[in-house]
Amino acid sequence: MDEVARKQLRDFLAGFAGLAHTSGKLAKLE
Repeated sequence: MDEVARKQLRDFLAGFAGLAHTSGKLAKLE
């Protein structure tokens, strides 16, 4: 696995985790 692909995967997972965290906060507010 090359460096660029690894970085993209890490950024993708970080964004996904942030999205899930935000969704969880929004669900609690409702």
